[in-house]
Amino acid sequence: MKPLRRPLWPHPLWSLILAASWLLLNQTLAPGHLLWALLLAFVLPRWLHPFLLPVGHIHWRWLPGLVGVVLFDIVKSALILGRQVLGRTDTLQPAWVCVPLASEHVLANALLASIVTTTPGTMSVDIDPRRRCLWVHAVHAPDAQGVADDIRTRYERPLLRLFGLPEMPT
Repeated sequence: MKPLRRPLWPHPLWSLILAASWLLLNQTLAPGHLLWALLLAFVLPRWLHPFLLPVGHIHWRWLPGLVGVVLFDIVKSALILGRQVLGRTDTLQPAWVCVPLASEHVLANALLASIVTTTPGTMSVDIDPRRRCLWVHAVHAPDAQGVADDIRTRYERPLLRLFGLPEMPT
């Protein structure tokens, strides 16, 4: 039985990003830097191939909307949280919220946890695969179900569309 051969460029998108990043960071198209960019783009994805998750087909048209919502929410949450912590902190109602996960896709769930963590006032703590739940600590959550619904509507559904994943019942 013949061993499976790896493709020459196992992760072409990552190769392109690596090469472009090298050239942008060095701000030059000098032949030596072009050679280094090509070498990095070829070698690193091949070495890291066993550790990189396959992402499948990505529906890029959903990305700008998701990025816009996340950036808007980061700014809005920072302003709200600033007002809350500089005001009367005895009115804050911190809570642990279980956000039911609509997918078992590892990358989509990891990105959801990352988005939640970057939004001020919330911190994702754990993904519980057995309960299909993302545990989130919210600084102020008088309505825990509302927090979970917002996370699912604003971030999870667009992530599922981005990865072309069906939404599983929760």
